[in-house]
Amino acid sequence: IQALKQQHLQPPALDDTWAMRVYEEMFFLLDPAQNTFTQTDLTELAKSKLASDPVNSSCILLPEISKRFAVRLAEAEKYITTILTGKLTFNKLEAVQLDAGYTGWAEDRTELEYQWLTGIKHQCLLWMQRNATASLTTLSPNELAHLEEQARAAILKSEQLNFARMKALAANENNNLTITFFKAIAHSFDPHTEYFTPELKEKFFNSLDKEGLSFGIEWTEDQLGRIKIARLNPGGAAWKSTELNPGDELLSISWNDGASRDVLQYDLETLLHDFESTDFKLVSITVKKSDGQVRTVSLAKSKIELTDNAIRSFVLNGSTKVGYIMLPGFYGSDGQSTKGCADDVAREILKLKKENITGLILDLRFNGGGSLLEAINLAGVFIDNGPLALMQEVDQPAVTLKDLNRGTLYSGPLVILINGYSASASELVSAALQDWNRAILMGSKSYGKATGQIILPVNNPALNGFIKVTNERLYRVTGKSLQQKGITPDIELPDAYELFFERERNLRNSIVPDSIVKKVYYSALPALPLAELKQRSLQRQPHAFKKIAAVADLLTKPIPLHPVAFADFYTRLEADYKPKPSKIYTVTNTGFDTNLQAADSYRKMVSEEVLAEISKSRYIEEAFQVIQDYIALTKTK
Repeated sequence: IQALKQQHLQPPALDDTWAMRVYEEMFFLLDPAQNTFTQTDLTELAKSKLASDPVNSSCILLPEISKRFAVRLAEAEKYITTILTGKLTFNKLEAVQLDAGYTGWAEDRTELEYQWLTGIKHQCLLWMQRNATASLTTLSPNELAHLEEQARAAILKSEQLNFARMKALAANENNNLTITFFKAIAHSFDPHTEYFTPELKEKFFNSLDKEGLSFGIEWTEDQLGRIKIARLNPGGAAWKSTELNPGDELLSISWNDGASRDVLQYDLETLLHDFESTDFKLVSITVKKSDGQVRTVSLAKSKIELTDNAIRSFVLNGSTKVGYIMLPGFYGSDGQSTKGCADDVAREILKLKKENITGLILDLRFNGGGSLLEAINLAGVFIDNGPLALMQEVDQPAVTLKDLNRGTLYSGPLVILINGYSASASELVSAALQDWNRAILMGSKSYGKATGQIILPVNNPALNGFIKVTNERLYRVTGKSLQQKGITPDIELPDAYELFFERERNLRNSIVPDSIVKKVYYSALPALPLAELKQRSLQRQPHAFKKIAAVADLLTKPIPLHPVAFADFYTRLEADYKPKPSKIYTVTNTGFDTNLQAADSYRKMVSEEVLAEISKSRYIEEAFQVIQDYIALTKTK
């Protein structure tokens, strides 16, 4: 706690209010869906020992929280098991509402039971909708009853696994409850301050790398709930074994400890979690091949390219050629063989310039950030040289973050796509290029995270961990903060999933925004014709985004919990958003990548999947249109 208080840029007073924050964070970490505890639980536990010693009261309460959690889990498990072992009755008047963010704790057991019942019905109907061989509206009562029984069995298995995990947490197995408590303390300072075990620290740094340790297997689940191999990643341990193939059915797993676990102990979510866990470096999997043979294969994690961070570039071939680069994350360089994302984007731009592109789209949607240095380096690819942002650490004067490299790699028309998941480093790049009049920003308002963190060891042998603590603020080159505000794009586009974007301003204990005054000299480029570009885009949007707007509207409506009405709802949802390939351009690989794929079938397969997605995106199509408008407008001047 003292380390957090010394390093944090806005530490709270360690009083009753702060202690209450810790309790709340603890409850949210244990029960993120808010369907196990009640408001009464939180109030009663807080009253019991809060006043005596705010700093240490949470430690004192940990056994009581453990006991209360175990009791509530037992109650929930009993009720949900009873529901799932008996036939469900669907009522045309019942419905659930899709929503995001904090909804508040249930007041009492009656409210909780209603949440459990409607939640189970929704899960069952989703399973039935996905696994039915025909529309639910056309099935006979007997067929619906059989499907409902299968759905309950599948969900019961998943719930049993989930309750087993939660009960182990309540019992503090492997000190996980204690670790959760340390996390609650960190989150009470702000949402991005965090406690890491050594394993979690390793996982965090892996997420910022374009390469990471992996077994190289992607899993899927068929209609009967059987877990099968979906894909093997070239260069990974599974691919190198030559003994595994897509379609192999998983039978059992043995991890580092050698204890065998039957596949019935896993649902797909748990399996994916364990395969990504840094706790497991060795595994033996037993699979059934398509010819019925059973084979056991031992694998060790190895370094492979993480597809989540892979940068790809493509060419949109229309009235002109426009380049498209998708950047999922800001990973850094290891200082040796692995380049950072800025260098990798530069490499893709060089490929695209050989295709004689007249404009470039940089897609930062769903990019949650990463390396600050890489963000500065990437912005510098598009700006000659000069200040890009301001940074202020705890008790230090603000400093200017500059692009020190003269010259630009690409100086043509540039559109950046952002949305509610574009955060941190993504926002720094977008804001800098917007302030310099270097790029046209399109999409929806960004996340709004303008703070930085450092990772420090905890100087306590008993904890054996690390803290990631918020110790710096970031500002636009103008001195204004993006914190909680985000970036408003120059041209806003409708987003079907705007309802589900949880931004920084929605988070508990979020750092309050401010601004600073610092003389910064930079010569922005001439103003872009944004008013005219926006007007032209707005004229196209009602037609181009008609179906997306319909989906957004439908998602705000209650979802009926009756098979026929439920099927009608999802049929409308699917019908409203079945995008077709663009009619104004085709999407191809660069010549360089086409040659690479000729000798790499896996790379070709992945590329074809991405090509199909890009060709159907209305957002990328509208960005292409805006670039054409910009070219036309600047030609007439």
